[in-house]
Amino acid sequence: MKLETAKKNNQQQKPLMEKTMKAAIFIFIAAIAVTVGFYTYESHYVLNILYFTLIVGLVAGLIGCYLLRALLRSNKIVSKILWGLIQTPFFLAALLMFVQIPGMIDDKKAFDSNSLPTVSGKAKKAEFSSEEDDGELYMDYIYIKGQEYDTTELVIEKIFYEKELKGKNITVTYLPNSKYAVSVYADGWDE
Repeated sequence: MKLETAKKNNQQQKPLMEKTMKAAIFIFIAAIAVTVGFYTYESHYVLNILYFTLIVGLVAGLIGCYLLRALLRSNKIVSKILWGLIQTPFFLAALLMFVQIPGMIDDKKAFDSNSLPTVSGKAKKAEFSSEEDDGELYMDYIYIKGQEYDTTELVIEKIFYEKELKGKNITVTYLPNSKYAVSVYADGWDE
């Protein structure tokens, strides 16, 4: 009886597993295509961020599909729950990345037409982290007038911030939807 039930479950799961594998193959090919695009448009600020977002989303989706396949193959309820809990963050990460894409497309239009908003004021706070192997701290975010602006792509060292920007009136030019800073400069500088 158990053998017949197992065969029936396998027959029911087989088409779903085949669709999952096809989705995983599609996501893998798309990730390769986006990676090629990422390196092709490396010099374009917004496309670089957009392609990075796509790559992260596609890789998270690929891992999620692989884990979904493992979930479909498992027969025990405990392992189904476990695989479901493991795969959920990957699908959520992919979803969060893909939700950002329409706004980034609008950012690209604003960037290309050179109609980017600016904000001026003294920085209330700046966050730093060490992303490079050289041990230097680099600015990740700057907060002006209660709004957070992502400065990771600008590679601003903490030493530079403290010497040239801290306590001064700062102007940030940024992408309107994603709030990525395109330029940060203190008043009195030539842009």
